[in-house]
Amino acid sequence: MQNIAVLLLLSLVSFLLGSIPCGVLISKVFFHKDVRDEGSGNIGFTNSMRSMGKVGGGAVFVGDFLKGLESCRI
Repeated sequence: MQNIAVLLLLSLVSFLLGSIPCGVLISKVFFHKDVRDEGSGNIGFTNSMRSMGKVGGGAVFVGDFLKGLESCRI
């Protein structure tokens, strides 16, 4: 029973980490604009690269990569 509780808790943490929109956070905090208002409107790496440049796009990539890595580790 304890294993099921741990699995459910880890699943919830993974879900919450995955729901953090790195593209929106980085664009608003560091570039003072909304990445969804530019280009394709997507918050992913490619549109972030187009609207914020290499530094902003790279930061979004790293953030999204770390989210995926953490959910795989759990």
